[in-house]
Amino acid sequence: MKALLLPTLVALAASLLPAQVQDGERARLELDRTQRQLQQNRSEVDRLMELRLRHDLGLPADEGDRTFQPPATPGTEGVERMRQELREEDAATASLLDQYNRLRAQVEQLRADAEARAKKNAEAPFVVVPTAGSRQQPPVAPRASGSGVPTGPVESPMARPEGETAPVADPALPTAAPLDRVKSQIAGSTDHQLVAQALFKAGQQQMDDAVRALELGHAELGKQLAERGRESLTRALAELAPLLQQKQPPYASLFYQGRCLELLFRHAERYEGLSLQSNAGEYQRREQQVRDAFLRITVRDVKKTGERGDIEVLGAWGLAAQTAMKHFAWMNQNAGYDQTARIAGLTWPGEKDR
Repeated sequence: MKALLLPTLVALAASLLPAQVQDGERARLELDRTQRQLQQNRSEVDRLMELRLRHDLGLPADEGDRTFQPPATPGTEGVERMRQELREEDAATASLLDQYNRLRAQVEQLRADAEARAKKNAEAPFVVVPTAGSRQQPPVAPRASGSGVPTGPVESPMARPEGETAPVADPALPTAAPLDRVKSQIAGSTDHQLVAQALFKAGQQQMDDAVRALELGHAELGKQLAERGRESLTRALAELAPLLQQKQPPYASLFYQGRCLELLFRHAERYEGLSLQSNAGEYQRREQQVRDAFLRITVRDVKKTGERGDIEVLGAWGLAAQTAMKHFAWMNQNAGYDQTARIAGLTWPGEKDR
């Protein structure tokens, strides 16, 4: 019995051994495949994490290839189009470069001019003068040593341009002194109306001083003052010229133009021999110039009143211009009226007996 059982067990073990060996081999192969799949999955995870980090940092996805690759090889038409675009860009670049060079040359020229003006201005010092209408107090001289008595007001070295003389002691007698060439620049206003107004007032004062000097018997001084006044009035008209060229000049500019021309007309009558008897044509022409300036005001400064708006009246400037024309005409007709000789020749009974 035992002899029969032993071979059977051996045969059974021999039959089961190959099946176990095959199962172990399959398990080992499955394990290897699973490990390779795990390794691949880990590599893919690492790659995806690196791509995410590069994307967040703004880096290219592939560090090895940084060149731009066109989607396809361009054909003949595409190459020609790109060449045309290149030529257009080159032309635009050349135009911008030329414009830059021209602007740079202009900037350099302006800088050079500014430096030249600054150098010229530095050589000619500026004199700051008070505004029109302000009054400057003359500086007081220091007390004389040991006397205790002040010497009185003295002139500031910048009170008047070099070449002008100090006023005379007699306040009733006006003064005039020749002006030398301009030796310094005066910082003033660029307002043509204000400058013309100041020049007119200066010329008017000089004309009045000339008349007063003639009345006091100083003919030469009166002539000098009148010439200074004529120069101031001429410069006032030059300042008004830009304003008078406008389509609708300001009323003030037209009024000052008329007053300047009127004073120049009187100067010509007194010193240049202008008269209706000697030269009627020139006299009437100069007379019409004065009236034209005022007429331009009266024509424009008109207001309509009344219930239907059919009544025209002059405004403030129109009335002033009309009054100035009437005064000018009255002076032309009656300025020569002088009854001094007739009054001096009057006598009365018994005058010689006294």
